[in-house]
Amino acid sequence: MGSAPIFMPLWAIVRTSTFLMPSIYRRCDDVLYSLYQRLILFFFFTCTRVEVYLHGNTDVSRKENIVFICNHQSTVDWTVANLLAVQNGSLGHIRYILKDGLKFLPIYGFYFRQHGGIYVKRDKKFDEAKTRKDVKEIKDRKTPVWLVIFPEGTRFNPTLQTVVERSKQFAEREGLQVLENVLTPRVKALQISLQELVGHVTAVYDVTIAYSNTKDPSGTRIASPGMPDFLMGSSSQLHLFLERCDIESIPQESRQLQEWLHNQFLKKDRLLTDFYAENKTTDLMGPGKRLDISYKETVPAFCFWAVCLAGILFTNKGQTFYWKSLLTSTLGGVFWMSFRS
Repeated sequence: MGSAPIFMPLWAIVRTSTFLMPSIYRRCDDVLYSLYQRLILFFFFTCTRVEVYLHGNTDVSRKENIVFICNHQSTVDWTVANLLAVQNGSLGHIRYILKDGLKFLPIYGFYFRQHGGIYVKRDKKFDEAKTRKDVKEIKDRKTPVWLVIFPEGTRFNPTLQTVVERSKQFAEREGLQVLENVLTPRVKALQISLQELVGHVTAVYDVTIAYSNTKDPSGTRIASPGMPDFLMGSSSQLHLFLERCDIESIPQESRQLQEWLHNQFLKKDRLLTDFYAENKTTDLMGPGKRLDISYKETVPAFCFWAVCLAGILFTNKGQTFYWKSLLTSTLGGVFWMSFRS
């Protein structure tokens, strides 16, 4: 949020100067978004010095268009795609399928839509036609993409038993095996993405996220760390199990795809059951490769945003511009997203 009053004017300059050149705009926007995400990584990796281990398919050097799915248990989860995408220069290509309420997030709710993010409602309010149209635009525009989907729809938190029980009841109604450490995944967003992006994406990256220090002294699993806790070092290790699945190997028919996705989450459930039993990696995960992000990937971005911020806050006029930009961008973004709804 501190960088938002700087980010939005820069984005506005890029947008207006390339208004008649959509392909150039998307490239410039990807560069600006990558610069911002490197700032995020500066805090969530360079400052925390968290140890990140990749298990399973540890080669993420291939540059390709993908659909990225993972289990969802923390507000930190969305940075996991950053950790992997930065390894092959795809950081600016990340787009999200997000729950509809996030479109009212101050400033960034508006911007994520401009960057190609897709907002969806759950269950009976899900608008399939609109979602198909939004996903199809990615292919029509030949946009490089890491499309991130959280199939569970909301975060798994062992302390929120109402959410957990509702997930189990859904699995029972659908004739699916009940899961203990993840929620029952919903298939619709993934199905639409695979159908509309055929020929554009080549693989699904299926990632299982496991945080260290997520059980209390009695051995009971507790909620995974949120952003403030993670930044304060509450989780010293982050383990990621990656499975790369070729698009051709994934069924397209609704029921078969649901069974495939549920089986993927069944694997996650087994991995996490073993992991949280001992709070360490297991034979199921296999040997891990430690990921590292060099200072040159994050520190220059931090310096850029810090210099911009200092330049604005150094004068009284700059300070006025800062808070007015923050206020007007927030109100303007919320108004626009309400209007588009």
